[in-house]
Amino acid sequence: IRFWCADPASLIGLKQRAFGPTRSDGEPVVRDYVDVYLLMRFAADESAELRPTLKGSVRQHVMKAIELLMDDQSEAVNAGSLEMVRVGLADDAMTAAADMRRAAGRLLRQVG
Repeated sequence: IRFWCADPASLIGLKQRAFGPTRSDGEPVVRDYVDVYLLMRFAADESAELRPTLKGSVRQHVMKAIELLMDDQSEAVNAGSLEMVRVGLADDAMTAAADMRRAAGRLLRQVG
């Protein structure tokens, strides 16, 4: 048996690619926004260590995820912050949105 593990930056890139789909009932899938926030917040140091090898499409998707989570007008921040409140990761959407922007800004400084 062979196990493969993805690094945090690759997971952020994969999750960013999943931004935007809707369920069969038309509701947007917002869990990916929160997953990216959590990876940015708790795995930023590991992602930053990969900076020298962070290239190509993975880098593009990581940078796009950062851009979207830093933009408080984006669907990623709006829907993601509401989902964070819904699952108990934040007390209110404004605090959640600020946390998302902070995590994205920190990762940008580390990998930018």
